[in-house]
Amino acid sequence: MKRLMIVLAYLSVCILLAQSWSQPINVSNQQNIKSKLDFCIDSRGIIHCIWMSGNPIGYQIYYSRSIDGGLTWTEDLLTSTYGVWGDPVIACDTTGSFYFFHLSNPPSGSWIDRIVCQRTNSPGGIWTPGTYTGLNGNKAQDKHWVAINKNTNGIYMTWTEFDAYGSNIPTDSSRIMFSRSLDQGQTWSTA
Repeated sequence: MKRLMIVLAYLSVCILLAQSWSQPINVSNQQNIKSKLDFCIDSRGIIHCIWMSGNPIGYQIYYSRSIDGGLTWTEDLLTSTYGVWGDPVIACDTTGSFYFFHLSNPPSGSWIDRIVCQRTNSPGGIWTPGTYTGLNGNKAQDKHWVAINKNTNGIYMTWTEFDAYGSNIPTDSSRIMFSRSLDQGQTWSTA
């Protein structure tokens, strides 16, 4: 009986992985090299994709959406008051709002010194300039991820805070941080 349960669990994982890998995302703008990509599918079946393109002077983040299952895409370049550096994450809530989370590269401040959240209320709509969480002097904030509670639309985010990014000094530390927003990303709890 134990072997049967192990075999069934293994087959279930294989089926789930095959389903998740079966449909490649065909985003446009082929002249740029894509590095990081995240996507979500809203309740209407529209695919929303955030992807990062790198070049020698930095990164650009694009928002793409497809209403025909990924055959064609509409694309926009995204900007923010706090600068856009990388690690794009996209999520949607039950009201139809979409959220774009990313690292910062602000005109004043330090590189990746906060995690930025931008929102639009409709696909293809105007994105807010952004709010942020995690600002803690010049400590680096990186590797964020989010979850949205489908009952309350509360946004929950975790990320890593580094005393000094990439440091080998034993006294430098990193911590897992947490913040939440209960008002569609307009304000954030203290990290």
